[in-house]
Amino acid sequence: MRNFLRTIVIILCLIIARTTFANEYPTVNVDGLNYILLDSVPEAYVTDNPNATGEVVIPDNIIVEGKTYAVTVIRSSAFMNNQAITSVKFGSNLWGLWTNCFYGCSGLTTIEVPENVKHFEGGVFSNCTGLKNVVIKNNNATIEWALFGECYALESVVLPSEMKKLPDYMFINCTSLKKINLPENLSEIGHFSFAGCSALEEITLDENITLIHNKAFINCVSLATVNINVVKWETSLVPNAGLEVFLGCTGLKTINIGSSVKEFHPAIFAGSSGEAITINLDTNLYH
Repeated sequence: MRNFLRTIVIILCLIIARTTFANEYPTVNVDGLNYILLDSVPEAYVTDNPNATGEVVIPDNIIVEGKTYAVTVIRSSAFMNNQAITSVKFGSNLWGLWTNCFYGCSGLTTIEVPENVKHFEGGVFSNCTGLKNVVIKNNNATIEWALFGECYALESVVLPSEMKKLPDYMFINCTSLKKINLPENLSEIGHFSFAGCSALEEITLDENITLIHNKAFINCVSLATVNINVVKWETSLVPNAGLEVFLGCTGLKTINIGSSVKEFHPAIFAGSSGEAITINLDTNLYH
């Protein structure tokens, strides 16, 4: 009950904040898209557009009453559950995609986010059930939780090369994702990042990864091979970190442990319950 009340309070706060923001700044429609204007900057934020259809083109700038506004942000829930949009072209001044801005846009199939977009809040493309291919071009982009949660058709993703942490719930229930190349500088994998990715067949954990949170790969039932090159697990940083990482991975058959590995925690495979698991060691390690 306490958690439920806390959730209600948070939702009410968000509604109040959103209403206050909308009332404080004027809203205009330019070429079929709605914007909120920040005169002092001057900038324009794309706001609620439930009636947009087809290709959405986010311009670099808009002109209102002779004044030029740079279009810099797509606001929270701006296109939420709009199933009529089929593609998005992002403007060159855009830097931020806010929470759930394309949530539930099932008509989207391919997204290419240009280098100028550097901040992704939570759930930006969650539940885009038709989305198959995504490229994020900014190598230093910051990404928050569940960016692609429940994108059931997702097959291919190019992530920022300098990405340090894979957020919680990043690919939860992406049931068509068979393979993914993790960024070479990745050091942390969040809770439930790949939970329910039932088509994922193989994963490589490279030497820069030092922290994997609980149940990161839970119920990846097709996961057959795990390649581990992790030098050291920093499990002490988070209570119970690294436990049951592969819980429910019933198809697991092969674990390859590389020569760089100095420490290994069998607990990460607790509950994987594969019929027969082969462990190939190319190192002298302790656990």
